[in-house]
Amino acid sequence: MNTFDRVLQLKKHKGKYFKDIWNWLDIIIIIISLVCIVFNLYRTYEVERTLTTLLEKPREFGDFEFLSYWQVQFNYGVAFAVFLSWIKVSLCERYLFNNISIAILFALDLT
Repeated sequence: MNTFDRVLQLKKHKGKYFKDIWNWLDIIIIIISLVCIVFNLYRTYEVERTLTTLLEKPREFGDFEFLSYWQVQFNYGVAFAVFLSWIKVSLCERYLFNNISIAILFALDLT
């Protein structure tokens, strides 16, 4: 849903869309997430293919070094996406809390 929403906003606002840091953060999170999803699908396919080959040839050594390297990179990507998402959520919460606090103060001041 968020990806579709960002694409619509990008079409609507064109170059102005990238002037806001929040939009950059959204795009980076979406790109990292999509790359991780694609890698997860590739990894599942590659492990299944390698295990099938190993089951057919039980005396052969299975080389998972390439996949293990990319698994570590995948873990870093997921951690980075979660970190950026956490920053966005915590800053949004702080922004909302400040606005609610100001609204309450104004409401108290008017009475």
